[in-house]
Amino acid sequence: MKPELLLENAILGFIQGVSEWLPISSEGLVALVGNLAWGRDFEDAIALALLLHIGTALSAIVYFRREIKTLILDTYKGPRESNPLLAFILYSSIGSALSGIPILIGINSISALNGSVVMIIVGSLVWINGAVQTKQKTALELRKIDSINWVEATGAGLIQGLAILPGLSRSGLTISFLLFRKYESKYALFLSFLMSIPASLGAALLIIITRDFSLQIEEIIGAVVAFFIGLITIHLLISLASRIRFSSFLFTAGLVLIIGGIMGLI
Repeated sequence: MKPELLLENAILGFIQGVSEWLPISSEGLVALVGNLAWGRDFEDAIALALLLHIGTALSAIVYFRREIKTLILDTYKGPRESNPLLAFILYSSIGSALSGIPILIGINSISALNGSVVMIIVGSLVWINGAVQTKQKTALELRKIDSINWVEATGAGLIQGLAILPGLSRSGLTISFLLFRKYESKYALFLSFLMSIPASLGAALLIIITRDFSLQIEEIIGAVVAFFIGLITIHLLISLASRIRFSSFLFTAGLVLIIGGIMGLI
């Protein structure tokens, strides 16, 4: 056990715990800091970032434990007790696997530059959407979770899988997609955070299996820090989304996406 490596991973875990839930690329940010501060090569830094997702996935499991318990109980009730949230998790996970696994296998040949450009474009579209909503004279009828369908769930999953690309934000892309589909801000965050759990754990497991990457105490410390910081960040964001107007949330999310993309280009 190396004390300096413990500190490095704790710092990277803190970054992961905050950035995973914000509309910025957590993988890109962790890899960038790891490379610039400690000279970690790109592929290893991305692998560590994906392993740190174990911590943030666990924070989402703990925060949404009641909803997850309901989902588990519903799986034993049969098709007569269909749960739209359970279907959403299933189809979004399939979509994430279809787009994410091929990217994860070839991650070492991918540049972060294109991902950053995409983030700027998506952020601009979200910001424009916020401006349109502000100008609307009639109240926008926003959607709730029970209105989601399998096509949207699969689409959200496909978009989530693309976020393995450095420079792309998982939460930024999935939240933007759900906001464009006119889901309430708090539900867009909730669905985005919940669908991240199987995807994050799956990506971490694939890294461990395919790259013979064993979890050392240093990585575990980083994941623990990511877990606690992730819990705090989720709570703050959910509280914020419940208190501000839909158009204001779009403005904020779009601006953060644009800034995150520009930072990736610098």
